[in-house]
Amino acid sequence: MNHPNRKGWVTHKYLVKEIIMEKSKPKKSNIKLWFVTYNIEYQPVDQMAGGWLEDELVNAGEDTPDFVAIGMQEALWRGGGKGHAGLGKYIIVETELPYKRIKIEGVERWRTTGSTKVKKGLNCQSLELLKHDKSQCSVKVKQAKALDLGGLLQKVKNKVSAGEKGVREMICDFTSPDKKEVRVFIETAHLNTNEQPQELKGYLKKINERVDKKKWKGDVAFLMGDLNFRLSPNLTSKGELDVKEMLTKAQLDELWKMDTLNHVLKGFKWKFPNFTKGTLPTYKLKYKGNRNDHYQNRRNLNTLNSETLKQTYSILTEESEKKRKVGDYPVVELGWLDRIGYKIYNRNIKVNMRSLESRTDAMGADHLPVIMKCDIEF
Repeated sequence: MNHPNRKGWVTHKYLVKEIIMEKSKPKKSNIKLWFVTYNIEYQPVDQMAGGWLEDELVNAGEDTPDFVAIGMQEALWRGGGKGHAGLGKYIIVETELPYKRIKIEGVERWRTTGSTKVKKGLNCQSLELLKHDKSQCSVKVKQAKALDLGGLLQKVKNKVSAGEKGVREMICDFTSPDKKEVRVFIETAHLNTNEQPQELKGYLKKINERVDKKKWKGDVAFLMGDLNFRLSPNLTSKGELDVKEMLTKAQLDELWKMDTLNHVLKGFKWKFPNFTKGTLPTYKLKYKGNRNDHYQNRRNLNTLNSETLKQTYSILTEESEKKRKVGDYPVVELGWLDRIGYKIYNRNIKVNMRSLESRTDAMGADHLPVIMKCDIEF
């Protein structure tokens, strides 16, 4: 005997089944992480903080991070000392923001001349991890060290040591409020100007090997830093004159096609996302002449207006005549050198990137700081 309302009964049966299955699914855990990278050109950290990171944290609202990872290159703290170095430490000491520093790796005591000069060849990178005081998440730093790449970072006539350009790494176990754990590799790097493709590919392979090791078995890895990949007109039909023209017209999508990092990473499963807002290349932004005039020009760049870009192009590309190459590609000085990317090793992990932006109002160095705001869902 057929059911009097079989069609509706079947539909109801499967609806009930779906509700039961939905309820039986484990709830996803979530940790909010920010990543900040900044090459400060051997300037004192206390002069470079400038309020831009404080501004980001104060105005974060619902996006307030549980943790902030900060990587700096060419860093100098006035007077030196492990206990004082680092942008995150400055933020904590000089402001009333509710963060504490969990760990810092890679800053040694500096030998200084006067108040700002530093003898090159010393360690000038740092990697910090900050935690919000009210976060219900926790973290254990399983390891923090300079990463040995087997000489990969010392290829250019022995002029570059792993102390000045190299890699810092933290392996962190983050725990959500519901006691679920995710293991995250956090890396900051400063790659050699002339050997980037070889170094980066070798470095990413090293990370893959470490993450896959039974001892560590990571879920996701993040890499940030001054990776030194510039723009190459050879990657499109454009020439250098066209690069200038596209810059003055703020045709950033076209310039992005010339980015050599995107080209070199074809075939790798690492993701280095495009910026979520149109932003000028993060280098070269060195000032010429009067520093106050330079600062005003830098502020004008925020508008991405054709006229202000024309006025400041010489600042952006003052060394564009240098003959540089990325692999076989000749490049101009200009580029998105400061980057943040990631690779997921556990298919149950998801990285939700909320934004990736640079701060053009950060003054004093020839680079711009870059901030990625994301959630790790697991």
